[in-house]
Amino acid sequence: ANKTFKLYEAARHVFDEAYRVINFM
Repeated sequence: ANKTFKLYEAARHVFDEAYRVINFM
């Protein structure tokens, strides 16, 4: 379960960065 949580955290961070970049454009 811990591995899945880490994967979720990583995906959330990537999506957050992508959202910020899209907003910046």
